[in-house]
Amino acid sequence: MDAQPEQTGLYECEYDAHAALWLTKLCLSSGKHLRQLTFSDYGEDVRELIGITLPETTQPQKLMLTELKKRLADFKACPPTRKSELFTNTRFLAKLMQLNDVERGVIEFVALSTHHRVMRIMLDNISLNRVADLVAMLAAALDCSIQSVHAALDRKSTLMRANLLQTETNRFDAGFKLVITEQLSEVLHTRNRNLKQFVQRFIEQAAPPTLTVKDYPHLADELQLLEEYLTNATECGTKGVNILIYGVPGVGKTELVRLLAKRIGTPLYQVKSSDDNLGSISGSTRLLSFSLGQRFLRETFALVLFDEMEDVFPVSGFITGMEQILRSSRLSKAWINELLETNPVPTIWISNAVEHIDPAYLRRFDFSVEIGVPPIRVRKRIIKKHMQGTGVSKAAISKYAQQDEISPAQVEKAAKVLRLIDDGSDLNSAFESVLDNSMALLQQTVTRTNLDIHGSSYQLDFLNANCDLHRLVNQLKKAKRLRGAMCFYGAPGTGKSALAHYIAKITGRPLLARRASDILSPYVGVAEQKIAAMFKRAEQEESILLLDEADSFLADRKGARASWEVSQVNEMLTQMESFEGLFICSTNLMTRLDEASLRRFALKVKFNYLKPEQRWQLFGEHIGRHEQADEAHCRTVLNQLNNLTPGDFACIRRQAKLMNEKLTAEEWLVRLKQECSAKPDQGSRSIGFM
Repeated sequence: MDAQPEQTGLYECEYDAHAALWLTKLCLSSGKHLRQLTFSDYGEDVRELIGITLPETTQPQKLMLTELKKRLADFKACPPTRKSELFTNTRFLAKLMQLNDVERGVIEFVALSTHHRVMRIMLDNISLNRVADLVAMLAAALDCSIQSVHAALDRKSTLMRANLLQTETNRFDAGFKLVITEQLSEVLHTRNRNLKQFVQRFIEQAAPPTLTVKDYPHLADELQLLEEYLTNATECGTKGVNILIYGVPGVGKTELVRLLAKRIGTPLYQVKSSDDNLGSISGSTRLLSFSLGQRFLRETFALVLFDEMEDVFPVSGFITGMEQILRSSRLSKAWINELLETNPVPTIWISNAVEHIDPAYLRRFDFSVEIGVPPIRVRKRIIKKHMQGTGVSKAAISKYAQQDEISPAQVEKAAKVLRLIDDGSDLNSAFESVLDNSMALLQQTVTRTNLDIHGSSYQLDFLNANCDLHRLVNQLKKAKRLRGAMCFYGAPGTGKSALAHYIAKITGRPLLARRASDILSPYVGVAEQKIAAMFKRAEQEESILLLDEADSFLADRKGARASWEVSQVNEMLTQMESFEGLFICSTNLMTRLDEASLRRFALKVKFNYLKPEQRWQLFGEHIGRHEQADEAHCRTVLNQLNNLTPGDFACIRRQAKLMNEKLTAEEWLVRLKQECSAKPDQGSRSIGFM
């Protein structure tokens, strides 16, 4: 009330007068509502709010009606003021969503019924089991026709289509009531100077990008297409423009969207995922924020970003609005589909996973881009960029660029730590510690590609293969396009995997190395998915793909005991057939491979144990020319080690490094004999080429 109630001190807060007016109308409209004043535990609070007292009489109902009519006449003579935050904000909302007076009144009534204590208590105790009861109550409170309220709550109305209202079911009596989301209620009771500030409670301008096009060379084609499409869509005002960008967390999806907006020259607004108090926002509320933002920006030149969309697109959809009242499952899906088909402002949706999202939604995206972890050359560039000025060594940068599961976000965090620690710290050690711990926390697979192929211990002359390896490597080095499959087989330590690494180095190609443990899974179908992902990633990165222990996936299907063993081989063969790169398999068990796989290998290279002269030459490389040694004695011992491999020398070299030892020639011989004797054949078998 403007003057009378406030001057007499009848009301304690600005909303009391409105609550009192609406409750007065409700009590006069129905005997069920009137009884709340006399036969309920909270009746005294309601009577005090309205401004009436209950005399000691045997006919309270009749006297109550008289008092209520007097109070209603007072309200009509001096209506409550509409200058509070709620009514100012509902005016903004009505302008934004083009609500009529009845729709705006329904929002005000519902918002106040969840905010005002006495009004909420009374309405919570009025059981509404039919839509007609709800409509009649709102019509009485708002002084409007039942038809107009029906229209306001129709599933095609703006209130329901925009998800401004939801229903809440009482589990005790199966009754229901209308509610609004917690965030919308909070915003409606918050001071906003203008419509723009009101909308900023739901959407906000995104930060500028920190990356450039050079950080996305692997997405050059997609970037060009998106730029052209979004530029033309914004200029032409095309409706229903939706782009989906998805991939594992931390690979730069959000940064890519910010970069796109900058290159197109449009402001980028993002739907808020947390409120002003940093509390999380529900999925349905975020969709409401999206709807409000679209309305506000519909006549502007802009893009909208909706991050973490998997939170709002469940498989079964969500139940909302009058849909619950009508017990219909169609409205929710139809409403979401309508959002995707009619949004006036082009929107880019980001998700970490799309597997659980209903295909009916996914089909409505115009274009989708999957972003994986950047290829090695991009990872190296990103690490260099973040580590600039920190003093981290090139070796450390190269080491972690090879970790194909490390994301740009992890590198950025490591750079943050390095810039804040003591200048006297060992930065390389700190850098490795941060990233190692991060990978362990995220259960990321460590890629161990740092084989010793750079020193004197690795030379093609020290490999005993059944083909000319020098000619093979030279041909691969000269080839403009590397495509095909090769199988390297032979005993462990004979240099199979090392040759694959050397080919990658000499051809200047990145190497994607996988072992059986990286792919095998106890869950049916997961291994097949990992096999497909492995080939897809190698193709995207233009990497040479190395699969160690290939016999685990290419075993002869005739001996399979379970269907999943066959399906893994089938998947591997299918991927090999269509792979557009160089695929190298290594195995110690050639005889176990499926016949179909053997036909798919363009080249099968057998690696044997070292020849006598190779053993002597490799021995000389390790003991050094300055070491005094009895050549005859050494040759005699080495000639007896028929199962000696380059891997044995590498193993002893690691032992010496671990113990910080410098071995003599005799010590080398002793340890080489130990390595050979530990093998299953123990060197008793003669080698065929000797």
